[in-house]
Parts: sequence; structure tokens; C-alpha cells
Amino acid sequence: MKTFIQKGFEKAVMLERNSDLSLALAKDGRGDTILVIGLGSMNDSFVPLAKLLPSNEIDSMLPLKSSSIVIDEWFKRVRGTLKGKSSKDFEANTQHLELTEEAIDRYLPDFQ
Repeated sequence: MKTFIQKGFEKAVMLERNSDLSLALAKDGRGDTILVIGLGSMNDSFVPLAKLLPSNEIDSMLPLKSSSIVIDEWFKRVRGTLKGKSSKDFEANTQHLELTEEAIDRYLPDFQ
């Protein structure tokens, strides 16, 4: 089973490698309207990848600078080994060797 980190890295790669990005409105689990970015279009086959945060959520965040530096460097090393561009390329539930629970514990021991 893929880790949360691997799924996140794959979504980042899809956003990075595609020019076919679209915005869409959606309802979240609480019924609030949210803005999401994804691949494709609502007329074809839209694949949501990320929620765009409203300013109140951004303002309430507490950046974790040292962990963020680690994860950014980790992503830079791993991104070249993640092959694919679209969501179909990442459908297989194959665990990447550098994105296992053990790797997460090694790179981000305080990650929960």
C-alpha cells in the first residue's frame, strides 16, 4: 500500500509535468464550497489533485521549516525516479522503495 508521502509526491509530479490543468468548484465533506486544481476538464475527465487553500487556512498554518527543507530535498531526489505524468500512470498500488514507512521514519522521524 502506498504511503501518504508517496501519494503526495505523485500528485506533485502530476502537477509539475502537466500543462492540462483546470480549476473546479466542489463541495467538501462539511458541505463547504472549495476550489480544487486537477488534470483534464469537467467536460472530459477531471482528476482532482489538490485543494486550494483559502486565506484563513493559510494564515492559521504554522510552518515546519526544518521538516519542510528535508521533505523538499527528499522530493528533489525521488521525483526523477517516479515515472509517469497522468493519474493512470500512478494507479498501480506499488510501493516506491524510497517512500516506504521506513523511509518516512528515516527522513521525518516526527512525521505522524
